[in-house]
Amino acid sequence: MLQQTTVTAVIPYFTRFMERFPTVTDLATADESEVLKHWQGLGYYRRARHLHAAAKRVVAERGGVFPDDPAFWESLPGVGRYILGAVMSQAFERRMPIVEANSLRVLSRVFGSRLDPRGGEGLKWVWQTAEEVLPKKRVGDFNQAVMELGAIVCTPTNPKCGECPLKKQCVANRDGLQAIIPPPKAKKETVTVREVCVVLRRDGRVLLGQRPPTADRWANMWELPRGVMTDGETVEAAAVRVAKELIGVTVTAGEVLACVRHGVTRFDITLTAVEVRTRAKKLGGEFYTEWRWVNASEAGECPMSTPQRKVVGAILGEPGPQGPRVRDQSPVAVRQAESVKELFRDAPRELDHVTAVLSRLGFRLIAAKSGTMDSGSARYSNGATLVDVWKDRSQWSIGGERAELEPLGYWRVYDDTAEFCDALEGYVSAHVLAK
Repeated sequence: MLQQTTVTAVIPYFTRFMERFPTVTDLATADESEVLKHWQGLGYYRRARHLHAAAKRVVAERGGVFPDDPAFWESLPGVGRYILGAVMSQAFERRMPIVEANSLRVLSRVFGSRLDPRGGEGLKWVWQTAEEVLPKKRVGDFNQAVMELGAIVCTPTNPKCGECPLKKQCVANRDGLQAIIPPPKAKKETVTVREVCVVLRRDGRVLLGQRPPTADRWANMWELPRGVMTDGETVEAAAVRVAKELIGVTVTAGEVLACVRHGVTRFDITLTAVEVRTRAKKLGGEFYTEWRWVNASEAGECPMSTPQRKVVGAILGEPGPQGPRVRDQSPVAVRQAESVKELFRDAPRELDHVTAVLSRLGFRLIAAKSGTMDSGSARYSNGATLVDVWKDRSQWSIGGERAELEPLGYWRVYDDTAEFCDALEGYVSAHVLAK
């Protein structure tokens, strides 16, 4: 779970996952759809499939006992050098290194390496160095300590060198090279993608299709039939085309029901849901492996990607602890949304602007560290959504969780207040107003 995902985001998922699958046998004997359902929201679903397949092999080949055998672990699906080192050092005290984003930064700075540790000779150097510095005892603790040092002290920007136990040995600290070691990542150009999904109803239910196991993303998961829009294509025309291509029916496009913006790697995707109508009774199409008509509670049992689940929840009402949560389209809510847009458009990009935006949205401050956002962090809530904002010296970060502690996957640090406010506008638009 910790691959490509922060500890804060993982904790609630890990807790729920272990409650449902407390042993490797429980996991191995579970249906894949249930495993995906409990992973739902974490993203990178291939990890869940690999974990499930690995559990089956541990049960089938080792009787459900985790072996102290590096060769066996390395042969499991999804286990690369990082997971291999993590498991073998922390579970079995094997003298094997771990290299990830935090530890590679620590090692590069301590030894003053100008190589890019993310690939090529730099990656080869950092793995070799990580192995050479391993102690003879407590290897697992050492590996975790290096990762923790990078996460808390030796941070990407504004590292707390004065608090670092390695400050006297650190070449980057001695020579003032923290800003350029390791070299910054090459920025990948963001690709904007427009997608449309079609909402076909029957007897109060909507149609979901199950993606094939060979799909490049979200394999075996359920969704409203979805396709990429072409240049110059309207959402209505795209909905008609997608319905014909994926469902095999001729439809008439109706109103736009929901719109969700989300990111997948370097792609900035806007997903628009359009209601369609047809007289056809028989469903066709070759992409989806199965069709299912679902209501709100039935949709809750289908593993879906986060953007799809948001769209379905907005259309059907989303089942939860307090019953269905339906998108608020009342005149008051619409006016509130418009007033927030006006505030974003006209207000100065500064700290007071952040507070005003959240206040206008109906959020209230529920927790603060060091008294104010200016010197620490603050958490706001409007009853259904939590938003965390915090400042570390000149850096801003934003993040959010839904009441179910389901991370929205939006975590980033900004050095510039204006840039931070721009990002907050996008965050609120995508994750708060969209609901």
